[in-house]
Amino acid sequence: MDQGQRERQFIEQVALALEASGLPLMAGRLLGWLLICNPPEQSSSQLIDHLSASKGSISTNTRLLIRMSLVEKVAVPGSRIAHFRVRPDAWEMIMEQQMNHISTFRALLDDGLKLMSASSAQQRRRLEDTRDLYAFFEKEFPQLLSSWRTRQRKI
Repeated sequence: MDQGQRERQFIEQVALALEASGLPLMAGRLLGWLLICNPPEQSSSQLIDHLSASKGSISTNTRLLIRMSLVEKVAVPGSRIAHFRVRPDAWEMIMEQQMNHISTFRALLDDGLKLMSASSAQQRRRLEDTRDLYAFFEKEFPQLLSSWRTRQRKI
């Protein structure tokens, strides 16, 4: 298998993995390519050509990835057209967003437990187990992210 075939296979694997998380397949392909392309900044035309995609599909999915804070639009010296690249801090931002979602959902589960306070222990058990899991991650996740940032500063 040549390098181009391995790259296409990687892009498809990224796309399928992200599709399982709810992202459109083309958004996953875009992200997969932007993770490995050289140069890291790609124009819409380059994305269309490399991914054999329509202009509309590239436009729609780059906007989606920008809204998700995974991709950013950048200016490239000497070019009058916009280029796109993976945000340098994209994955940290996604993890921070996940931490916020965890905290929000844990608070909702606490409200549910108050609502169910007069219910039997058996009825409350599913809610308690879920709340306990989210409370655990809410407590541990910030330390993981902090350790990651410390590690990155040392590199």
